[in-house]
Amino acid sequence: MRRLLAVLVFCCALLGAAGSASAAETWHVTVRGNGYVYNHTYQVEVDPQTGDFTGTGYIDDDPPNWPETVSGNLTGNQLTFTSVYGVGGHTGYSYSFTATVDEDGTFVGDSVYGQGSIQGSMPPRICNSVTLHLRLAADNTFYPHTYFLDVDAATDTFTGTGYIDDDPDYWPETVTGTFDGTNLSLTSLYGPGGNPMYTYGFDAIVQADGSFVGDSARYGPGTVTGTATRECGGRTGEPREPVLVRQTWLVAVHHIGYVYNHTYEVEIDAATGRFTGTGFLDEEPEDQPETISGTLRGTSLNLTSVYVGGRQPGYSYGFSARVDTDGTFLGDWGFGAVIGSGVEPLD
Repeated sequence: MRRLLAVLVFCCALLGAAGSASAAETWHVTVRGNGYVYNHTYQVEVDPQTGDFTGTGYIDDDPPNWPETVSGNLTGNQLTFTSVYGVGGHTGYSYSFTATVDEDGTFVGDSVYGQGSIQGSMPPRICNSVTLHLRLAADNTFYPHTYFLDVDAATDTFTGTGYIDDDPDYWPETVTGTFDGTNLSLTSLYGPGGNPMYTYGFDAIVQADGSFVGDSARYGPGTVTGTATRECGGRTGEPREPVLVRQTWLVAVHHIGYVYNHTYEVEIDAATGRFTGTGFLDEEPEDQPETISGTLRGTSLNLTSVYVGGRQPGYSYGFSARVDTDGTFLGDWGFGAVIGSGVEPLD
């Protein structure tokens, strides 16, 4: 049986005019810690060449009294962010965080100050930089390859060039295929001295952790195994249509001897675990409507709710919880326990 080790590097330069800043983007950041939730809105301009950005913003509940200036860097899908407040007794106060940005523009991180956690969103990013490490088990031979591919974010197709590592000048290759973040299909055409006369290819399903197993269409029969790391960069791009899973969650919030029961209708992106939804306080469904957002990844649930009407518009609370196999969960929102049910595992 041959065994083939291939390293594929998808690379593409950041889009944008040289030396120019991007058009202003709107970013939303929710900081949760010590039982409090602070929602922020920022207008940000990113330099497409360096990834450096600057901007202004505010805390949504009280914009005039909480103006902020922000700065940082967004390189690939890695975000570093700092905000400095500029009015009154909070002048000069700052907070910072780092986060990894998903293709849909959402991100989760940890605040440098306190014990806060961060959730946020920005416009979708183009994800056109992917590194694949794979091994083809075929008939007792091992060939390492390197490929450089350019992925079109709008169509998920790619073209590229590469070579067999042992003799790159003698075994150049051209490659084509598709990769949408989950489904990977690659075909290579190569030959000695640049005369294309051989081809091989494979199809694989890339899992959420980047691992994949597929079958080779050349040197067959063969099995391809490997890992994929995808980075997002460049300006905003056309996001893939998410696969949404709809669930109904029941949440009981405990506070100083009282229990407040909530019902939420949730839509979860099966690929990223991000969710949004609407709901209400069961005792006053018309007077206390809510919007919710957060993440469900494995057994870890993070949820933020914002009241959008009734007597407390703008009020918010959030919690983290561990989900059991029966869909129930137990967490804490800083002032008491949160008990819920209805969470179903994502396929």
